Amino acid sequence: MDFASPVQFVKGVGPQRAEALAREGVSTLEDLLFHLPMRYEDRTALARIADLRPGMKVSVAGTIAVAGLRRARRLTLYEVRLEDGTGRLKALWFNQPFLKDTLPRGAQVVLYGTVEPDAYGSRQLMMASPQYEKVESEDAAVHTGRIVPVYEKLGPLTGKALRRILLRLAETVPDDLPDPLPADVRERLQVIPRAEALRRIATECPDVLVGAGTVLDPDQAAWARSAGASFMVSPGMNPRVVDYCTSHGIPVIPGVCTPTEIEAARERGLHVLKFFPAEAMGGQAFLKAVSAPYRDV
Repeated sequence: MDFASPVQFVKGVGPQRAEALAREGVSTLEDLLFHLPMRYEDRTALARIADLRPGMKVSVAGTIAVAGLRRARRLTLYEVRLEDGTGRLKALWFNQPFLKDTLPRGAQVVLYGTVEPDAYGSRQLMMASPQYEKVESEDAAVHTGRIVPVYEKLGPLTGKALRRILLRLAETVPDDLPDPLPADVRERLQVIPRAEALRRIATECPDVLVGAGTVLDPDQAAWARSAGASFMVSPGMNPRVVDYCTSHGIPVIPGVCTPTEIEAARERGLHVLKFFPAEAMGGQAFLKAVSAPYRDV
């Protein structure tokens, strides 16, 4: 796998989409692989329609018993009734008339969305613009029945299209993919190899830790902590930020670029540090020079 190869050769992209992706800053295979999910959703369990309650975000499977296309003011509405043997659920899509051919009466489908009271007069429950998959579709296992990554739209590619493309792409990532972290460092930090990480991001919900970057002062650290950050990264060796994090039991990775700053971090028991600004301060040559006296960093 050549990470520098043009994105247009990825299945599902092509030349026209590649031009649009380039305007979004995505030109290579590597750029596309590092378009990460914004969250994960658990679609492993199918709910019975009889058990649905407003506010539930679930997957339901059944047969479309009623389907129809109608107009309301300036909107085109496609409405179906899904039956699963325990009840009936209304689903409604706006300005998607093509669905009359995609989801006709009698089709077996899986819907995923938020259950809400019918806002259009009926007492029944409904889903507005749920994601859908026809059961016989080869893509059904991509979007439902598992924990799925949810992607933000990227140029011409919808989140659904990205999930399909990136899952297929991730499956081709080889085990011998070059890794910027040496094996001994990965073992010490207990992190998985780069290739495995890229595969797991697209195929399952990994044990994700949410952190905060560019933390400049204790106030920002406190805000990030209240927002749920599990670790902090700061651009410099700021003693106040480091002391705040360590006093609250939050791992912190400060930026360092001199032996003095490395020693200041070690004084506080920190051994995982960020080299910043790396290129301006000598890059690999600097790291090689300091690796001998600071073997525990």
